[in-house]
Amino acid sequence: MLLIPLVISGLFFREHKFVNKHRKLLFNCVLLVLPKNLQYYIGCSGWSYSSWQGPFYPKGIENSKWLKYYSRVFDYVEIDSCFYRIPNEFMVRNWYKRTPDNFRIIAKFPKVIMHVKRLSNFDMDQLNYFFESISELKEKLLALLIQLPPSIQIVEGLEALSNILPYLHGHFRYAVEVRHRSWFQDLAYNFFAKNNMCMVWSQLADMRTPPIVTSDFVYVSLIGDRSIQEKDFGTIQIDRIKEMKKVAHNFKGDSNEEICQKFDLPSWPRIIIMLASVLAP
Repeated sequence: MLLIPLVISGLFFREHKFVNKHRKLLFNCVLLVLPKNLQYYIGCSGWSYSSWQGPFYPKGIENSKWLKYYSRVFDYVEIDSCFYRIPNEFMVRNWYKRTPDNFRIIAKFPKVIMHVKRLSNFDMDQLNYFFESISELKEKLLALLIQLPPSIQIVEGLEALSNILPYLHGHFRYAVEVRHRSWFQDLAYNFFAKNNMCMVWSQLADMRTPPIVTSDFVYVSLIGDRSIQEKDFGTIQIDRIKEMKKVAHNFKGDSNEEICQKFDLPSWPRIIIMLASVLAP
């Protein structure tokens, strides 16, 4: 079974009327990416954004009810908050209880392990605490995301990953997001394939990860320009049609795959809702 989290960012629209006008063009582009015989999930990078009140969350709704509301619209989310603080079991159990049975989640590894300790000389108690807490997601957990700092190149990174491998619980899936071009070689691809670790297909403004399949699931990340100010949101910032076609090309001929689409659009979820309504079987 192939799980494909597809992250798309940088598509921002001025108003609903504009979206309707170009609806057919945009959706046709998306449909080129996803063969109709594939099952997929759709969601965002997080759900706790105050700017979503009004455009997405009804005004006046308590933030404690945001996830429940979110899960009525989307069936997938990446939990970015784990990066900043390891959640306790009570918090994780609440995430589980507030989402329906078909909801799926990818949780990000803690910053203190990935960026501060750089996967070396980390506190085993912290790592085990993270595993114990996140296990409360049970069958809803798709994978754990290890996002490496841009400064970690392949030599240091492979050594660090080799060191942490014995401590990774085998019943979890793992995705590794590399952010330095030195990783784009067979040495890295073979390492990830040998250990069934997904190398995230990151599509950044200044870097494109080659679409190499290294595990039994694929994580595609199309991220917009992080330097754009929120006041400038409202128009299409980046045309990703060519990139989406390239992604589609890698899955032609496959017939028994399950896709998880994760859209990284924290500023404007409306377009994702429209995409979901069109792509839904």
